[in-house]
Amino acid sequence: QQIALHGGWESIANGAKLSIGMHGTRVKLLQQRLLATGELDVVYLKESGIFDSKLKDAVIRYQTNNGIKADGVVGKSTLALLNVPVLDRIKTIELNLDRLRYLPNDLGNRYIMVNIPDFSLMVIESGYVVMKMPVIVGQVKHQSCALSSQAKYLELNPYWNIPRSIAVNEILPKLWHDPKYLAQNNIAVFFDNGKGKTEVDPKSINWTKIESSNFNYLLRQEPGDENALGRVKFVFPNACGIYLHDTDMPQLFANRKRAFSHGCIRIARPIDLATYLLQGKKGWSADDIESAIATDNRRVVMFPKLVGVDVIYATAFVNESDILQFRPDIYAVDNINYPVYVPGIPQN
Repeated sequence: QQIALHGGWESIANGAKLSIGMHGTRVKLLQQRLLATGELDVVYLKESGIFDSKLKDAVIRYQTNNGIKADGVVGKSTLALLNVPVLDRIKTIELNLDRLRYLPNDLGNRYIMVNIPDFSLMVIESGYVVMKMPVIVGQVKHQSCALSSQAKYLELNPYWNIPRSIAVNEILPKLWHDPKYLAQNNIAVFFDNGKGKTEVDPKSINWTKIESSNFNYLLRQEPGDENALGRVKFVFPNACGIYLHDTDMPQLFANRKRAFSHGCIRIARPIDLATYLLQGKKGWSADDIESAIATDNRRVVMFPKLVGVDVIYATAFVNESDILQFRPDIYAVDNINYPVYVPGIPQN
């Protein structure tokens, strides 16, 4: 609001990428822009209009604070963020403050916090971040949902009961062309007669004759390296039917934008999280967990205490170092098309 009261910041014109060694009016505007929000300290501003190593460091800080590739070069995406008007930034902060009101008043002494646009998971205990890791969230067409719940237990070597939508829309077309797909991916088939389910031999089914209308089967992926849930699944009741889990595709964590799932949240270090949450439970050290996983047998392990789980959608937040952060609105849910009131600025 203080920045807005002083006129905000001037837009930087489009042009060539700005990087070390460049100079001119656009570089000077870049310096003024980063001075306004604190990424550049005025004591480093020795020669205005020259892109030096200190300005590169400031650009990297800005890019990090906005969740984009931090290379110190002002390209198209960085420039677009720098040119977002200050009033729009205020609106984004207001929207996020409003969304936080839906969290429980008491989050508990220890809880898990997942931020969807930040692609991150934190474990907070006694007000401190004691663990942080990257996550993979739902695609735009299969969005992860914001929620508050409590984790009760975990599963080692979980089954994946494949949702009907995935079975019919994604797996069935593959079976029309390759009936061996089920065996290759360790997927069992059960016939559902409405009263119960019976396992059947997939080879006995002519999949070319099966369509959505007569698909009366349940598909279950067995525990193993091919299992889409990986080796660990963290369970907490919620209306969306999602959970935290390991993954059989860890290479996806190398991506900066990680919206690849069908809604569930894949975590980068499930063994670390499991070990932490099972503290105080005899016989469940990290080595014990690894030994149980090595058996390939499904195992349910209750947590010693219920653990709060909060999944939030925060495109503006303050990190553990008290630095304001913005993240891309990956699900396009921020609506900034409303008037914003800043004391001292006349309203249109």
